[in-house]
Amino acid sequence: MGSLHLAKRFFPGLFVSLLFCFGCSGIEQIEANVEDGFSDLSSYKIDDPNVFQLDGTWEFYWNDGFEDIKDKNKILSDSFIPVPGSWIESGRYPKEGKAVYRLNVITKADSNVLALKLYEFPESYRLYVNRRLIYENGKYSIFKENRQRSLVRPFLSFPNDNGKTEIIIEAINFEDKHPGPRRPILFGLEKNIRKVQNYQLFTDVFSLGILSVMGVYHLGLFLLRRKDKGVLLFGIFCLTMSFRILVTEEHYLHQWFPEMNGFFEQILDVSSFLVLPPILIGIFSTFFRNEVDRKYLPYIYFTCLFLSLSFLITRWEFIFITYLALAFVIGLYLFYVLLRCVNAGRIGSRVFLLGWLVFIGTVVWDLLSYTNIIRNIYISHLGFLFFIISQAYFLSIKFDRALSTAEELTEKLDLKVQERTSELNQSLELIRSDLNMAKKIQEAILRKRELKLNRLKVTEVSIPFSEIGGDIYFVREISPGYVRTFIADATGHGVQAALITMMIISECEKRINSLQLPSEVLKSINENYTNKYNELNLFFTCFILDFDFTNQLIHYSSAGHPIQYLVRDSEIISLKTKGRLIGYHESEEYSNSSLPIKNADKVFLFTDGLYEESDKEGDIFGESRLKDTISKNSFKNSEDIIGKILEEVQKFRDGQKNLDDITILGLDLLESNP
Repeated sequence: MGSLHLAKRFFPGLFVSLLFCFGCSGIEQIEANVEDGFSDLSSYKIDDPNVFQLDGTWEFYWNDGFEDIKDKNKILSDSFIPVPGSWIESGRYPKEGKAVYRLNVITKADSNVLALKLYEFPESYRLYVNRRLIYENGKYSIFKENRQRSLVRPFLSFPNDNGKTEIIIEAINFEDKHPGPRRPILFGLEKNIRKVQNYQLFTDVFSLGILSVMGVYHLGLFLLRRKDKGVLLFGIFCLTMSFRILVTEEHYLHQWFPEMNGFFEQILDVSSFLVLPPILIGIFSTFFRNEVDRKYLPYIYFTCLFLSLSFLITRWEFIFITYLALAFVIGLYLFYVLLRCVNAGRIGSRVFLLGWLVFIGTVVWDLLSYTNIIRNIYISHLGFLFFIISQAYFLSIKFDRALSTAEELTEKLDLKVQERTSELNQSLELIRSDLNMAKKIQEAILRKRELKLNRLKVTEVSIPFSEIGGDIYFVREISPGYVRTFIADATGHGVQAALITMMIISECEKRINSLQLPSEVLKSINENYTNKYNELNLFFTCFILDFDFTNQLIHYSSAGHPIQYLVRDSEIISLKTKGRLIGYHESEEYSNSSLPIKNADKVFLFTDGLYEESDKEGDIFGESRLKDTISKNSFKNSEDIIGKILEEVQKFRDGQKNLDDITILGLDLLESNP
C-alpha cells in the first residue's frame, strides 16, 4: 500500500502547486482611471511589475475614420463610450458601420519602451499610436466584400514620446453582433506586457502539451484494450480540449495560417465546444456505470446532435443558448453522479469531485466570457488540467487497490496452480500411458509380416506426426504371382486419425483379399464405409496397386490419393486415376488402369505428408521437388532413393517440425528366381 500513501501525498500537493503557478503570472493588472478619453498614469511607478487595464470611457466617433478625427481637439460630452464594451449597448448606434476610439494617456517622460496588448476585437481595425499606423488587424475596408476579419490578438510595442501617448483605433463592422473591444486593453512597459504575453504562451503551450500527450496516451490504451470505451472517449476529450487552445484566446491557428477565413475558425471554435457535453457524459457513463442512468443517454446524445447541427446551419443565437442550458443541466447531473459516488464511499471520488468542480467553474467562466457577461480570457483548458490531475489521483488509488487485490489473488492462484499442476501431471501421465498402449495396439494390428517375394524388394518408412499415426499401408500376396499393395491416409492427426485407421482396417480386411480389380475393391470399401459412418463426416484417401507377375502387368486405382510414381530407367511415369476420397459419396465410381512392367522397375507409394512439409517461410516442399529428387537418383535402388528424399525434405524444413504423418513405400522389381 506504499504507492497509495505516496499518491495521497503527491497529487494534492501537485494540484495546489499548479493552481498557484497558473494563478500567478508575477504581473499585477491595475485598472487605469480612464475618463472622457483621458488617463493620467504619471503618479504610478510604471517600472514596477504591473500593467494597466485601460478601462473607462474613451472618445468615440461614429461613422468617422482616422482622417476625419485626427485634428479634432474638442469633443462633445455625448461622444464617449465605455471600454471594454460594444457600441450597440447604449442603443444609440447600429451594428453595421465604422467608428473611431481615441484615448490619451500620460505617463512619466523617462519611461522606457511602451506596449499594448489587445484581446478580442471583432471584424477588422487599424491601430494608431501618436498619429502613426502601427498595426492593421485583418484587412480594413469600408466595402464589405473587400474587408477581411482577423482573430489575432496582437502584442505591440512603441517608443515613449515624452510621456504622452495617443491611442486611436479605427474599427469597422458588418456582421458581428457585438462590435467593439470585448476585453480590457492592456498598457504598460514593453517588458511587462511581454511577461503577460509570455505567461499566456507558457500556460497555453503547457496545457496543449499535457492534453495532447494524455489524449494520444489514452488512444494508445484503447488500441490495446478496445473494450474500454471510456478510455477512447477520454482521449478524444483531451485532444478536443487541446485543439480549443489553438482556436480560442490567442488564436494560434490563425497566426500560423493568416489567410484562413475568420468565419471558418469561428466554426471550429464553436464545433469543438459543442462536442464536449456528450463526450463528457459518455466518459462518466463508463467510469461510473452503477451511478449513471444509461437509459437516458440516447435521448441526450440525439438532443445534443440536433441542437448542434441546427445552430451550425442557422446560426440562431437562441439555439446556442438552449444548448448552453442543456450543457448546464448535464453538468449538474454529473455533479449529482459524483455526489452519489462520494456517499457510496467510492475510492478517490472526493478528489474526482473536486477536480470536476474546478473544471465546471472554469467552463462557466468561459461561457460568461463568450457571452460578454464578463470580459476576460478563456481558462477552461486550465480547469481541465486540474480535472486530469484529479482523474490521475483517482486512477492511482484505484490501480493500487487493484494491484493489492491482484497480489492477494496471485498468492492464492499460485497455490491453486500448484494443485492443478499436480492433477494435470497425473492426468497427463495417464494420457501418455493410454497413448502408448494405443500405439502398441496399432503397431500390433499394422505389423507387417516378413514377406519373401521372389519378384519384389519392399522398402518402407513411416514417420508419424505424433505418438499415433493416421497412415496405413501393407503389401500382401493374395494369390500365387499376384501381390496387392495398399496405402491410405486418414484425415486429422493423433488419436482421431488412429481411431479412423481402426475403422479403415475393419472395412478393408473383409475385402482386400478379393481378386477383383483395384477399382472394384475401392467401390466395395466406399459403399460399406459410407453406409456405416456417413453421419460422422470422416473421410480418407487410399491407393491400391496390384502386381500381376503372371501377365507382367500392374493394375491400380486411386480414391482421391496423390499421384504415385513408376520409375523406369530415367523416366518417371505418373500413376493416376479418377475417383473421390472414401466416404464422400456412396455411389462413387472408381476407374482402373493397367501398365506393363519389366525387371528393374521401381514403384513409389506415399502419402501427401511427404511433399507438404514446409520451411520457415511457409513454402511447401511440393511435388516438383519430389519428382526432381527421384529423377536425379533414378539409377539407384528404392532404398537409396527414399533415403535421399528424406534427406532433402529434412534439409528443406531447416529445423521445422513435420506437419503431417509421412509414409513412403519403395518396391523394386527383381528378376524371378529359377
